[in-house]
Amino acid sequence: MAHPRRARPIIFMPAKPLTAATDELVALWRSDPFASNPELLAELLDCPEAGLQDCLRQQQCATVVDLHFGAGLAFLLTWQCFARWREQGGAERLHYVAIVPHPCDPAQLAALHAQWPQLEHTARQLQAAWPLPLPGTHRVMLADGAVTLTLVLGEMDEELARLDAPTDLFYLHADPTRFDPLASGWNPYQCKRLARQAWTGAHALVYQGDQATAQAMRQNGFEAHRLPQAMALHYAPAWVRPAAHVATSNTPLLRQPPHARHALVIGAGLAGCAAAERLTARGWRIDLIDACDGPAQRASGNHGGLFMPALARDESPLARLSRAAYLYALNHWQWLGGIGLDRTEADGVAGEQCGVLQLGRDAKQATSFELAAAQWNYPPHYARWLGQDQAAALLGMPVATGGYLFERAGWLNPPSLCRRLLFVAHAQARLHQHFGRTVASLVRNGQQWQAVASEGDVIAAAPVVILAAGAQAKALLPAAGLPLQA
Repeated sequence: MAHPRRARPIIFMPAKPLTAATDELVALWRSDPFASNPELLAELLDCPEAGLQDCLRQQQCATVVDLHFGAGLAFLLTWQCFARWREQGGAERLHYVAIVPHPCDPAQLAALHAQWPQLEHTARQLQAAWPLPLPGTHRVMLADGAVTLTLVLGEMDEELARLDAPTDLFYLHADPTRFDPLASGWNPYQCKRLARQAWTGAHALVYQGDQATAQAMRQNGFEAHRLPQAMALHYAPAWVRPAAHVATSNTPLLRQPPHARHALVIGAGLAGCAAAERLTARGWRIDLIDACDGPAQRASGNHGGLFMPALARDESPLARLSRAAYLYALNHWQWLGGIGLDRTEADGVAGEQCGVLQLGRDAKQATSFELAAAQWNYPPHYARWLGQDQAAALLGMPVATGGYLFERAGWLNPPSLCRRLLFVAHAQARLHQHFGRTVASLVRNGQQWQAVASEGDVIAAAPVVILAAGAQAKALLPAAGLPLQA
């Protein structure tokens, strides 16, 4: 098990329906050179002081946080620059995080992108992956997984308070209230939220930066350098940060992993296979261990399972997590080859994206569903309310209540998904499978975790161990104190 830094308290705030980009806001983006002029912004990003070259040259995985996303001009240019540096031996992956209070609709996005023909190739990919207008976190994989775009749709102040993304480079505008009246300016309190995310040596690029912003950033450990029409800042605080900070005072910008990228994954069900596939995509070597003779033989061995979101009228944390996971899963399964009745591990996942109709269990729950549908105005492709007569017509049989229709939901065969994940993982990096081996104990030996069999022999060893064996993980010493339930 890795020993993570102490996490900050999770901040739960009531979710609110999104306010989409208006024509007036789109006009503001068109008039802002940093949201509309590719030549100007590319020239600025190419300046060494801007920090983009540093993080793409020095990091294995560079993280950029954009707080002035607009239609994604800075993202497209950063992606373009990342591709060049990757070919020259620079960063292997780019994680780009953007908080977007008022997202465009697909038509607005396409119209804005039409003004940048030199970015057409990547712009079309962004348009194709553009998420549904639902509040919360949306993760998109691009460039065969080398680029991860995390779009956080919601109010700037609330989402920035929740953000947990150790960052190499920030993009922001000196006057965010011009584009979002609900946003706070860059006062010392807001700048402290940025500093809390910054690695030592991180950079910030402030479009149209002024002295007030520079002073607020300086109070939080940033040093300012003036550039044409912008301000470049460098995070180098003179004080020691608390243990909860993402970086200690002597952490350089250049971050090398403290150990080999090698992990044990114990358990070959849905969780273990998904972990193996995602880690091999990042170049990790994986030893996958399971007591059964193949994947998905226990809790993940059901012949069929539904996939659908869990909606809640109060937009609870569970509802938000369910939505983010559901939407990500749909995109990722499509990347794996899609879902179909004739799919095999070589080309996809067995199942059917046939839609799911969730009826209210009684009149009270049906009324709650209907009120939530009116309150949140979900996109029809995500969730559509059907009254009792509509639901009966769809099914061709009487029903007691109305319900939600999830058009993109359906069912799949969990063992098929596990086999497909492992098939892809094998192609991505070294995956060694140890089926039919039971881990009796985990022993820490120096910098390695050893998975020890009941006979006393070591099945495999690695510096990181991931327990994906459900409640059975309680039998292993490191998990003894975790609140696991069957």
